Amino acid sequence: MDYQEQLIRKIAKEHDIDFRIVREVVYSPLKFTNRVIQHNTDMRPMRIMYFGVFMQKIKKNKANRMSGMIEVLLENIDEVTIVMGAILQFPVTSVAGAEKIINSARDTNDYDKIKMIWDAWQEYKK
Repeated sequence: MDYQEQLIRKIAKEHDIDFRIVREVVYSPLKFTNRVIQHNTDMRPMRIMYFGVFMQKIKKNKANRMSGMIEVLLENIDEVTIVMGAILQFPVTSVAGAEKIINSARDTNDYDKIKMIWDAWQEYKK
């Protein structure tokens, strides 16, 4: 195992990341960045040394991100209902009530409400 491979494994261990992901970032940063940015629910920018910061344009992709978040929230509606009722204090007593709130936010383009539910659910999953 050469020095670079040892360094990749050390970084992976320090940050508790699969070494294959670290290797992909090291050897193919643009390919990795493209894959991460195409995931429409992740808004974090990506910095590549000597190239700069890459990110989605917020206004252009806001609708795509919102529809992606809503789709994932509805796929995991059981957990989302718990989060909405227990953590966010929404007046939900059933899965149907949570779906109604999410669909209402979609119909009114209430991105902030969807983002709040999304962020709380992400914290709940940790």
